[in-house]
Formats: sequence, C-alpha cells, structure tokens
Amino acid sequence: MGSYNFLKYGRNRNVFSTLNDTSKGQYSNYSLAQLGVDTLIGWTYPSGENWNDRFQLNYYIKYTNATLGLWVTFRIEQLVSERRQNLSLTPVDLSKLNDTQLTSYYFDGAIKTKPNKFLFNLNISKSLFKGAEVSFYVNNFLGDDAIYRYWSTPTRMADEIRNPSLSYGIEFSMILNNFF
Repeated sequence: MGSYNFLKYGRNRNVFSTLNDTSKGQYSNYSLAQLGVDTLIGWTYPSGENWNDRFQLNYYIKYTNATLGLWVTFRIEQLVSERRQNLSLTPVDLSKLNDTQLTSYYFDGAIKTKPNKFLFNLNISKSLFKGAEVSFYVNNFLGDDAIYRYWSTPTRMADEIRNPSLSYGIEFSMILNNFF
C-alpha cells in the first residue's frame, strides 16, 4: 500500500516592508499620497508560495492461526521521498549580491530533499473469547531514530530525528453487543 501527498500553500499577495536594502536592489515603492506629501515609506513585493510532497510505501506481513486465535502483523513503513521548496523569496537584484549573499539566496530557494527511511512495527493479538481480544504492540522496535543530518544554512549543519521513539504497550478491546 502506498500514498503520495503534495501540498502547495500560500497565495499571491503583496507584502509590505519598511526594511528594504538598496544594496540588494530593494527600493522603496510605497507612498502615502493621502498625506499630501509623496513620501516613500517602504516597499511592497509579491509573495509566492511553498510546497512539499512525500511518497510513502507500507508493507505488511500477516500470520494468522485460527485454531489458537492468534494473529501477528509485521509492518514496515518506508518513506521513499520527502521534499520541500520555498517559493516566496524576497526579491533582490542578483547582480548586486556578493558571493555569500548569492549562495544564501540560491540555498533558500533550492529544493530540500530528505533521504529514504524505514520504520518497523510489530503487533501480536490473541482472541480471548467471542468479541474480545488482547494485543501487544511494539512501534519502532529496532529503536532507529533515522537521524538526518543536513545543511540548515549554507554554513551550518543540523540533525533531525525522523522516527518516533521506541514504544510498546498492551491493548484490550471488546464488543459489548454480545452482552445485550
């Protein structure tokens, strides 16, 4: 079983800022004409969007023993692809940027891709009587954090834990319809 999810968010709108930097080609273009003075107080620019997508596959191995009322499910979640991109960069004149600023600008607009990862889960269930069962489960039973090391800025590395912590427990379920 698999799933693909694509999400694009944001909308085309104008953003106002008083923090324009002329050294980057950002010039005031917004004035308050109603004051009777044509004074530029800031600048507006169109703001774009962001998007992200992910492709996940789920594998199941199931074993059932009807005589014992026992079933075992081994599940593997594979996150094949996870990507994102920021499309709402502040406009600049690329010819006015120094090498560090240019690197940072291209880094901010690049597609960020995370590598493939796996998560392993186990569930063992036993029927107690008609309409009742008890289950023992272990999620992330290998204890794999799936740590992803990436560049958070062009000069700084960061780590992200992508899998949940190992967890386990017991569940009891029962259908009450049989009693009434």
